[in-house]
Amino acid sequence: MPRLNDVSVLLTTLLMATACSGKGEEEEESVADYCGRYQQAICNCSDELGDDWEGNTCAEATARNEAAQQLQDNGDFEGYDAAQATCEEDYNALPTDCTGDSSGEGEGEGEGEGEGEGCPDEVPEQYRNLWDCSASTCPGGALIYKYAEGESVAGDPNTIAVSEQYFMFTTSDWCTDTWEITGQESELDPLNFNCSTCETAWEVEWNMTTGNQCSLMWGQLFAGRDSETVDGPFEGYLALETHGGLSEPIRNPDDNMLVIAEVREGSVRNGHADYGRGFAHPTSDIDAPPEAYDWVLTEALRSGCDRMVGEGPSFDPRLDDSNEHNARTP
Repeated sequence: MPRLNDVSVLLTTLLMATACSGKGEEEEESVADYCGRYQQAICNCSDELGDDWEGNTCAEATARNEAAQQLQDNGDFEGYDAAQATCEEDYNALPTDCTGDSSGEGEGEGEGEGEGEGCPDEVPEQYRNLWDCSASTCPGGALIYKYAEGESVAGDPNTIAVSEQYFMFTTSDWCTDTWEITGQESELDPLNFNCSTCETAWEVEWNMTTGNQCSLMWGQLFAGRDSETVDGPFEGYLALETHGGLSEPIRNPDDNMLVIAEVREGSVRNGHADYGRGFAHPTSDIDAPPEAYDWVLTEALRSGCDRMVGEGPSFDPRLDDSNEHNARTP
């Protein structure tokens, strides 16, 4: 399997969890696919379903897919299979205009249809049917996705370590770069980062570990359009909303989490109000750190698309053409 960089431990964990299920390869694919297929169908078919649709919203279908994957990651394969069976039933009840299954393909067939066609093995399994790895919705440009996974450790102070992978896809190529986010819990009130519902703030540093394989001026993404920094490191803060507020005793449903970020470069403070959305799972009996985290971008970043198929946030960075990194350009 070709690799452009040292893929983070998070991908190894996902693959090991799948391998330990004891199922044959063909059964793995058919079982593991349905919550992802259901999410993709619901999110891409809102117009066809109409205002009278009483089933899941895109956000609810996304949460079901994430929750099913978490069961697998936690080793609860019985629960995982039950979740996938429910997704399969709901998926098969959708109109064929939404699922694209009018050809009558059997279970486990037709793999790779839709936006996720051609996703490399480095893409986390639960997103291979969701991400547009062929950049079919961004001809002439690039789509950028990210996936992060890590944990906080209780101590004095509490610390955090997260591996965050960015994937960039064009119609003819792809690349990936990894950032290691490390730091400690800050005494600053999360209100400093315009998040009244966040419970914790973390003073962190972003360090690239892959040599800028995507050849981007990453400073423009992290620190703002005027940044001249190529590939970091960057300093700043993360703020996490896991309960809906400092005084809220109950966690968000399904351990959902919102991630806010602020990158500081000189006197510039560049805020990211929706840096990521994902999950914060407690790893002890305490309803606070230590916790296990994972998050993704809400939508892919679009750069230089000839035409827009659906709306989404844009990112138009300059390429690093200094040849200092000997990196491939997508």
